Amino acid sequence: MLYGSLIGNVTDPSSGAVAGAAVSATNSRTGQVLDAATDERGIYAFRLLQEGAYDLRITASGFAGFSRTGITISINTVNRVDVQLQVGGVNESVTVNAESAILQSDKADVHVDFQTKQLTNLPLSGYRNYQTLLDLAPGATPSRFQNTLIATPGRALTTNVNGLDRFSNTTRVDGAPNVDPWLPSHTLSVPPVESIETVNITTGSFDAEEGTAGGGALTVTTKSGTNQFHGVAFEDHNNNAMAAKNFFFSDTRRPKNILNQYGGTLGGPIRRNKVFFFGSYEAMKQRQSFSATPTVATAEQRAGDFSATGVTLYDPLTGASDGRNRTIFPGAIIPLARQSSIARKIQSLVPLPNRGGYTSNYFVSAPLIFDRQNYDAKVNWNVSSRTSVWGKYGAMVAFVESQPTLGQAGGSGLGGGAAGNSDTLVQIAGVGFTHTVSPAFVLDGNLGFARRGQAQKVPFMGTNFGLDVLGIPGTNGPDPRQGGQPRFAVSSYEDMGSGDASKPAFFNENLFSYTLNAGWTKGRHNLRFGLTLDRRDMNHWQPQISGGPRGSFSFTGGITSLSGGAAPRQFNSYADFLLGQAQSVNKSIQ
Repeated sequence: MLYGSLIGNVTDPSSGAVAGAAVSATNSRTGQVLDAATDERGIYAFRLLQEGAYDLRITASGFAGFSRTGITISINTVNRVDVQLQVGGVNESVTVNAESAILQSDKADVHVDFQTKQLTNLPLSGYRNYQTLLDLAPGATPSRFQNTLIATPGRALTTNVNGLDRFSNTTRVDGAPNVDPWLPSHTLSVPPVESIETVNITTGSFDAEEGTAGGGALTVTTKSGTNQFHGVAFEDHNNNAMAAKNFFFSDTRRPKNILNQYGGTLGGPIRRNKVFFFGSYEAMKQRQSFSATPTVATAEQRAGDFSATGVTLYDPLTGASDGRNRTIFPGAIIPLARQSSIARKIQSLVPLPNRGGYTSNYFVSAPLIFDRQNYDAKVNWNVSSRTSVWGKYGAMVAFVESQPTLGQAGGSGLGGGAAGNSDTLVQIAGVGFTHTVSPAFVLDGNLGFARRGQAQKVPFMGTNFGLDVLGIPGTNGPDPRQGGQPRFAVSSYEDMGSGDASKPAFFNENLFSYTLNAGWTKGRHNLRFGLTLDRRDMNHWQPQISGGPRGSFSFTGGITSLSGGAAPRQFNSYADFLLGQAQSVNKSIQ
């Protein structure tokens, strides 16, 4: 629920109900005044209040007026202020400042609220991510990152609540759905902390309008403008230039990790007491060095000379068809005439070892590029004392680039996941309204929309590298998304080519939410009913099956081994590769 409630009983000194008392609630930030009256039981209720600080005033004939200031209204909460009027003249009044909250008695749900003050003052890790506050919610496991940076630049965190599956959590931002339909544990966008007004986390006894939630239901509302202009500018800079170098980082240079987050907000009135605006901008740039020590073939191995390794290589063109009775390659040397021209071409792109030995003999380091920008804008319009309207738009634009371990020869990505780059655009928009039809009947509704567009690309994707450069039929295809290097997986060595079969990936997802609610007070009963319709469209191009869309060749050592003899060693695998004899070939098509 995007709104809060303020209710209470008005009584006289004998605890009798005061009917017909005039009650007003004034939003001290926007000046909006809402009026109500107590019923025959002395009860008043404001059911659809925007979050903020309110002043309450109650007057009745024969009693001194009552005022209370600084009542904080939060989303998805019910604030109760019971008042006992004192006998007195109309010019007399009793003023009470804000009091500490009492035990929640008007709702059954279990929830935690985090306001602007906590969001601003509490230390937040994970790129200053508000989701780290989930760690403070009852029943939540420690939050953690998920999937690779290149696929999820929003860096959404996940947690399990009350032992339930993390896919059963839901998040909405200003009423709009903010859940990845493919991986529901992810939120599509993480709003900047400076743009957030409230984070409401419900972990038990959910209201019906928080449907589809199982573990935790998160409702995030962004800030709105007020009658006063307010702005903030910030920058957060992290640099490990003074940090000690990791023992296993072989480069003489210190590894780089520079992170800058900066931006600002501005909000205020467009028309005092009527129309307000709020805008937020945050940019984040990170350059972080990642390193690896993969295994590559030595110069002798690339020439076909395995004599120094102690391995015995068997000629697959000899012996029986089941691999028995094969003859050996003399001196464990594969003649040049038997070597595959394709294998020699791809291995010529692989760097030579810069460390000793046959394993983990190549050290490489390269920076990962991570750029992200968040834009948020919101407009609120107090049409009248009975009607209010608001609109919101937010966008996240991100670019991530990870370098391949073997440079021009490809390999896995430095920094985790596949090598390549990704462009991401996430948009979230919504409009909503509240309308008081009568003191006993109120309406609220909103339309929400979210969209993710993402292109995860692999190196050399603009070329048919396997078909045109290496000359292997069937590796690439007519679809440009099938471009790039095929994968050469040689057991015990770093993969060559595009090693992640799940890339490239192109996502276009649309999420729609339509909500209309009504509140009806009838006698002693307060009823709330309505409808929420969520629609999720998923349009993916991602042939995520073994082999990938460019083809994959696996070399496991069985080709140059002897059936019934010793188990293949890593050198057998590379000998298979030199011969161009793959143990398995795969390709996936979508």
